[in-house]
Formats: sequence, structure tokens, C-alpha cells
Amino acid sequence: MAKYYSVKVPIKPYLKKYVHRLYGNELFANRSTALGAFLCLSLEKNVYENRNPTRQEKKILFTDTLQFYINEWQFAGIGYDVPPASVVIINSFIDSLFSESLYQYCTNHSGEASHRYKGYNKAYYKFCIDYGLEPDVDITMDALKKKEYRYREHLKKKAINTPPPGKLF
Repeated sequence: MAKYYSVKVPIKPYLKKYVHRLYGNELFANRSTALGAFLCLSLEKNVYENRNPTRQEKKILFTDTLQFYINEWQFAGIGYDVPPASVVIINSFIDSLFSESLYQYCTNHSGEASHRYKGYNKAYYKFCIDYGLEPDVDITMDALKKKEYRYREHLKKKAINTPPPGKLF
């Protein structure tokens, strides 16, 4: 029987709810999901050589914690410590997953293109309901709109800068 150890990572509350809706309440750091593989890569051993007492780390202010489990082999072989830099990277990764899901959800549920803003406002609220988020409590509607807009603009820029297939030069 495998023994599991708990590891906690500071995270934003709306991202925690999003992750729990996607993957369930018990998260395991394994290679079966993208998030699990990413968590595996962020672990390291907490040895004295990795600590630098002269350098002051910035305090990372995330108001909630995401708990995931590692097995005995990972605990002994890889490590159990999540350094502050990895905490920021993990939050950025989950936030990018959130933005992509929000964009896809709004694209699929927005209705007609001529009534874009009306359809998108309804899609933002439906997204919050489907992912267990409380609008204007967990995340503001303006923040949701900005995330979706920025991701959409990022995709447009990416499409413009990508050469057509077969024409590399």
C-alpha cells in the first residue's frame, strides 16, 4: 500500500476553486494530468545547500492554499519542498489554464457574433456558475472580461505571426 504525503502551495482562491472543479478535491502529483506533471517538476529537496540565508525572499501574498499529495518515492527521491519561485510559476500556469478555459467557454456559449457583448456577459456568469465561482466575490467580472479579452488578443497575434503551413521561408 502506497503512503502519500501532503504538500501545500499558496494560491489565489478563485484558482483553487477552478482546480478543484477540474480535477476534484484530491490532487496527486503524477504524470496523468498536465497539472500533476507540472507539480512534479516544481518539487525539490529542501537541503541546506539550496538555502541562501543572505538573500531575502519576497513574501508571496496568496490568500489560500492548494493541497496535493505525493507518494513515498517522490518524497524520498524528488523532494517535498516548493520554492517561492515555483509557487509563482505554478500560479501562472494555473492562471493560463483558467484563461484558456474561460476563452473556450465564452466562445462556445456566447451566442451570435453580432450580439457579442450581451452574449459574452451571460457566458461569464455561466462560467462562474459552472466552475463554482461567486461573481464579484472570488473574482470580479471586470477581471474575467480582461482575462478573456487578453487571451483572445494573444491568439489573434499568434495567428498573425504564424506562417501558413508549407511556407516556412
